[in-house]
Amino acid sequence: MAAIIARVQSRTWDHYPMLIMTDEEGGGVQRLTNVIGSIPWAKTMGKNLTASQITGIGTRIGSSMLAAGVTTDLAPVLDVDASTVEPGALNPDGLRSFSGLPAAVALDGVAFMDGLSSAHVTAIVKHFPGLGGSSRNTDYGPATTQAWSVLEKTALAPFESAIASGAPGVMLANASVPGLTSIPASLSATVVQVLRHQLGFRGLIMTDSLSAGAISALGLSVANAAVKALVAGANIVLYGSPGSAASSLAIAHQISDAVVSAVLSGVLTRSVLIGDAAHILTMRNTFSC
Repeated sequence: MAAIIARVQSRTWDHYPMLIMTDEEGGGVQRLTNVIGSIPWAKTMGKNLTASQITGIGTRIGSSMLAAGVTTDLAPVLDVDASTVEPGALNPDGLRSFSGLPAAVALDGVAFMDGLSSAHVTAIVKHFPGLGGSSRNTDYGPATTQAWSVLEKTALAPFESAIASGAPGVMLANASVPGLTSIPASLSATVVQVLRHQLGFRGLIMTDSLSAGAISALGLSVANAAVKALVAGANIVLYGSPGSAASSLAIAHQISDAVVSAVLSGVLTRSVLIGDAAHILTMRNTFSC
């Protein structure tokens, strides 16, 4: 795998490393255990390890990822959730969350992020503005977070700490937020404005998977949802692989065509896309120069 990725990276026109991404959170959410080894659930780390030990795990995992050619970890989860269940259709977090205490999630989440950074791997913290206590898992259908008035007092603290500590990227949730937005956060300009202006985040904003049930339930294709997310202020869109390289590339072409059509029709401006590209290139260049 490392040799294949290196061969692809050598062909990038700008010589900055592409953002080769994976989900290495710990526990049941690990994609490369055969390559980089296993780590505990975030809840287990939060309960049994110090922040410095969690940083050490992040460094170890990041070093192994980079050796395999993987440059970006879609982790850590900064959602505040006290439950100890495995994530499933009814709960997106559970054991994926470090703690039910905002301060503990902030401390441990930043520690994991710092470990990845020390290994020159980019961390994408998630899922803004916080999925702890959500009505269900957005992978399976529409969901709502806790009320915005609640999230402001609890869920935002870990993201504020991560941003203050230099978080390079933030992933938006696919849940709607009562009192803030009636549409999925990934498609909401209001949520992006909170992240940019209320929290002062200047890094890269990524959507959660636009293949999720919460998105398709709106009658949106991945391509149409991608345009809506970019118009709302996301810089990069994520979607699930449908199972083959050919079908995945087909969706990528559909997204590209939809973006071009949106620009030609005036729905999306070239200046927005230029800004998005700048955010992506900045992140790609962070560890390469």
